[in-house]
Amino acid sequence: MNHTQKHTIKHSMKHTLLAGLAALISATTLLGAEPKSPTPLPNTTRTARPLDPGREFITNAKFGIFVHYTVEYAHLLGKPEPALWDLDAKANAFDVKAFADAVEGMGAQYVTLTSFHAAMYLLAPSKVMVDAGLSKHQAKRDLLGEVADELNKRGIALCLYVHPTDQHDLSQEERALFGWGPEVNGLPGPKLGEWPNPKWDKFLLGLFKEISLRYGKRVAGYWIDQHSGKVFPDAGRLAVALRAGNPDAVIWQNSGAYVPAGLSLESAWPACEGGDPSHGEKDQCCILPTDNAWFLGKKVQIPAPEVFRGVVRCAGCPGQKGGVHVALTPYADAYAPPVKQMMDDFGKLWRERKVSLLNTKPSKILQLEQKSNPWEVVATDSADGSIVYVHVMIPPDGKALHLPPLNDSRKLICVSLLLGGNEVKFKQSDESLELTLPADMKWDPVDTVVVLKVGPAFEPGVILSENAKLEISSTCGHDVVANHARLFSGEKVPFAFHTDSEKNPWAKIDLGGVRTLRTVEIENREGEQERTKGLVMSISEDGQKWEEVWQAKSWVTTWIARMTQSSGGTVTSGRKARFIKLETRGESPRPLVLKRVTVFGVM
Repeated sequence: MNHTQKHTIKHSMKHTLLAGLAALISATTLLGAEPKSPTPLPNTTRTARPLDPGREFITNAKFGIFVHYTVEYAHLLGKPEPALWDLDAKANAFDVKAFADAVEGMGAQYVTLTSFHAAMYLLAPSKVMVDAGLSKHQAKRDLLGEVADELNKRGIALCLYVHPTDQHDLSQEERALFGWGPEVNGLPGPKLGEWPNPKWDKFLLGLFKEISLRYGKRVAGYWIDQHSGKVFPDAGRLAVALRAGNPDAVIWQNSGAYVPAGLSLESAWPACEGGDPSHGEKDQCCILPTDNAWFLGKKVQIPAPEVFRGVVRCAGCPGQKGGVHVALTPYADAYAPPVKQMMDDFGKLWRERKVSLLNTKPSKILQLEQKSNPWEVVATDSADGSIVYVHVMIPPDGKALHLPPLNDSRKLICVSLLLGGNEVKFKQSDESLELTLPADMKWDPVDTVVVLKVGPAFEPGVILSENAKLEISSTCGHDVVANHARLFSGEKVPFAFHTDSEKNPWAKIDLGGVRTLRTVEIENREGEQERTKGLVMSISEDGQKWEEVWQAKSWVTTWIARMTQSSGGTVTSGRKARFIKLETRGESPRPLVLKRVTVFGVM
C-alpha cells in the first residue's frame, strides 16, 4: 500500500513515503568508488549491554516504535519553539532516559529512529558532513549514540531511518555543492536536481559508511526510505555501506522501491508504509495510532486494545518476520499525555500476554484460514513446539470455539487460559478441534489467550516423491509438460500442471514402487479455491484397485494429509501404496492445478 503525505513547512514541500521492513544481506566490502573509511568521532565507545540484537533478534521481534524526530517539528511539550532548523536545540533538548522509559514501558523490542530527515539534519556529529560543506547539518551532540546505548542496556534494539535522496530541502547554495542548479527536474521549494548525481552518490555512501562504522552493533539495522521516484542508482551499494560496521545488521527498504535499482527483496525485505490493525501482514507494516501519522502526535485515534490486536494479528500471520512498527513520535522531553496513556495501556496488555508472543512463530501446528476481516483468531507456536497459543480477539457467540485439526498428528495434553489458568474443555478429532470455556467464564474483550499443550509431532519419514512420475486426465494450452517434474522437486512454478475443464479432473502420481506412505503435503497455487476445494486423495498398490484415504474439508494454501490406519483399536502410522490419485468431483467442469506435492514415508 502506498500513502503520500504532504507537509508544508514555510516554503518547503516534502513528500515522504514511509514504510517498512526489509533486509538481510551478507557482508561485503565497499566499492572502490566510495570514500575511505572516515575517522570515528569522540563519544562513540560501545557500552556493555545484556544482549547483542542482530538479525535473529529483529526477525523474531513482534513490534517496534517508529520515531520521526526531526528539526522541523515541535520539540518541548508546552514550551516555545526554537528557530526553524535549529538542529543543536532539537538534539540537546531530547531526554533520552524519559524516551527509553516510555518505550520500555510499552514493551517494544526495537525502535526505528530518524538519523536525519528534511534537509538531512543528522542527529549526531559527522566528519563527512563537514568535509562536504554541510557543517550545519550535523549536531554537536551524538544523540543517536546516546539513544542506542540507553536502549541497548535495556534489551531494546535501535535501528536508524536513512534517506538516500532526501536533499530536496537543501538550500540552493548547498545544492550547488553537488553541482545542482535551482529548480531542475523535481519538486518546488527548492526542487530536486538532475538525477543520478555521482558526486551526491559518493557523499551519501560515505555518510552511510561513517554512521555504520561509528555505531557498529550498537545499531541493529537500517530503514531505507525513498522519494518520488528518485531511486538511488546501483542500490546494492547502500546495503554494503550500511553494513560496513555491522555485517549482521538488518536492512529494510520502503515498499521494495529499490529492487529495480539492484537491491533485491532477499537482500532487503519489503514493507508497507501504512498498516491496518484489522488483519495481519507478512511484510512489516506501520500502525499509525495518532492524529499526525508518523510525525509528532498529540491525540490518539486508534486505542491501545486495537493497536495490541494489530500486533497480535501480525504475530500470527504466516511468513511474518520483524513484527509491526507502531508510529509514535514524542516531544523532546515527553510524549503528549494522551499518547503516553495509550502506550501505558498497551504495555499492560503486552505484559499480561507477552509469553504468548515473544519467542513464538506463526503457528504451523494449528493453521487457520482467515475468512473474515477483522481477523478473529490467530495462533502462535512456542519456540520448542510444545505449546500453541490461540488468540481469540473476536469471540464466537457461545462458549465453544471451533477450529481445524492440529497438524503433524499432534495430540492435546491439556488446555487452559493464559490469564487465570482456568481449565478449558476440548474435543479433538482428525477432522476438527473444539475448545469450550468454563460456564462461569467470559471471553476477554481484547484477546483471550488459550494455551494448548501438545504432544510430539508425527515423524513423516523421508521424501519419496523426488523422482515420481505424473499422469493427468487431460491437458490444455496452459499446461507445460516441461513443468510436470516441478510438481515434485526443483524450482517452484505457480502451477506444475493444468488439466482442461472437466467434471472429474485428476492427477496420478507413480512413486516407482510400493512404499509406506506417512504424509502427503499438497501445495495449492494462491487463489485457486474454486479449482481445488474438496480435493480427494486415493491410493493404490497396483494402479487398479483404489482406496480413498483423504478429502480436504476446507481450503488452505497447503494441505497436510497423514496416512494412518486402525487395527484392533490401535492407530498406526503408514499406508502401503505405489500410486496416488488426486481428483476433484462435481457437476460443473473445472480444471485441476497444483503447485507442489511432496510424499513422505519409508522406502
